[in-house]
Amino acid sequence: AAGEMSSQVCPDCVSGAIDQGTPTGTCMEIGGVDTYVAKAASGDGAPSVVIMTDVFGYSLPNVRLVADKMALKGLNVYIPDVLKGDHVPFNALDIMVDTSPSFWGRVGQRMRLFWSLGSVLMWFGRHKDEVSRPIIDAVIEDLKSKHGVSKLGVIGYCWGGRHAVLLASTDKVDCYVAAHPSGLNLKTELHTVTKPGLYVLAEEDGAFNKSAVAQAKTLITAPTEWKVWTGVAHGFAVRGQQSVAAVAKAREEALDASVSFFLTHLAS
Repeated sequence: AAGEMSSQVCPDCVSGAIDQGTPTGTCMEIGGVDTYVAKAASGDGAPSVVIMTDVFGYSLPNVRLVADKMALKGLNVYIPDVLKGDHVPFNALDIMVDTSPSFWGRVGQRMRLFWSLGSVLMWFGRHKDEVSRPIIDAVIEDLKSKHGVSKLGVIGYCWGGRHAVLLASTDKVDCYVAAHPSGLNLKTELHTVTKPGLYVLAEEDGAFNKSAVAQAKTLITAPTEWKVWTGVAHGFAVRGQQSVAAVAKAREEALDASVSFFLTHLAS
């Protein structure tokens, strides 16, 4: 019903820019799943975090560079390919990059956006919970049984934000960060959260708007922090354009807030 769901898909879900830079982590199989790994200098003793990606998956440079930055700040970070290679095409990110197009440029943008949203909706049909959750569970189980991870945090961006919230209703993780989550069923998926959380939010977000945030605050009883950035859109913490100074600053602050949260809640 209206008001019970945060939006599953909005134009900003397929908007943004691909970051410049070369990821420095490694890839390995964890729980039978290809996983990007960025390790802290302190090695295996560092706090561990799993990233649940957006619809663009684990091979998008942006999310790997985020993991690298988190590792430099003291975390061991794992990005499993929960989508098994079936991510939304990166060229969808070209759609809204020209922020002041000509009339015909704008028409072209809208046509490509319409096509992208259609393909994204079909993508959602292929990545329902019954497909994704066993993959996520296998990775976490393997991290704990074979990789020496005891305490574990999870951060999810957009589509992955919902999975971070769902994990926070289990004992599989110890804390979570939900960065502009989408697709949450506010009525059924929030009141069961028991782990401490941090929400990284854009003030104006087509997928998790002010009304949804207000509702979420009444439903979550576990200790929760809410941080809101203005002048940015849904997806900013991982896909915001670094060439825009205010957006780059917000991304950096969101990353620092997330790392600080994990270092506090995963301290042994």
